[in-house]
Amino acid sequence: INDGSSDNTLAILNQYQSNYPHKIKVVSSGNKGAPASRNTGLHISTGDYIQFLDADDVIHPQKFEKQVPGFKEDIDVVVSDRVQKNEDLTETLNTYYFDEIEKNPLETVVKRVITTCNPLYKKKVVVELGGYNESLRSAQDWEFHIKLVIAGYTIKYIPGVYFINRKVA
Repeated sequence: INDGSSDNTLAILNQYQSNYPHKIKVVSSGNKGAPASRNTGLHISTGDYIQFLDADDVIHPQKFEKQVPGFKEDIDVVVSDRVQKNEDLTETLNTYYFDEIEKNPLETVVKRVITTCNPLYKKKVVVELGGYNESLRSAQDWEFHIKLVIAGYTIKYIPGVYFINRKVA
């Protein structure tokens, strides 16, 4: 989802779509914000799982290999640890661990914000929760994960850092 980028993102995305027309669909929107973009992507996606990824962040090449096996019939979301790095990815600023989430899910999601791009979700769970709250300008991920836990969805923890959150100025 190209959310009104002003650089050459759209041209790059269109090239990927041209090269992989059966795998990639590009949708442009007029700068509606992250929650609206995530919801748009959610509704056009066709898989059983959903992975959100913001343009400035990075997922580890083994993320799916490590997280997908965590899904069992009764598991709705798989979360791992994450690091926050500086803009050029040369310095680790913070590391966030979620090893307590299975034991204390509500306390964990309230005290430690799980950024949207860290977990891997069963798509049906995100749809059932109504996606992300488009009226919130910030903390949509925090609100979403609190709703998820209160609604009784289950989270599996897989140790390891498979998501890098880039801190940009």
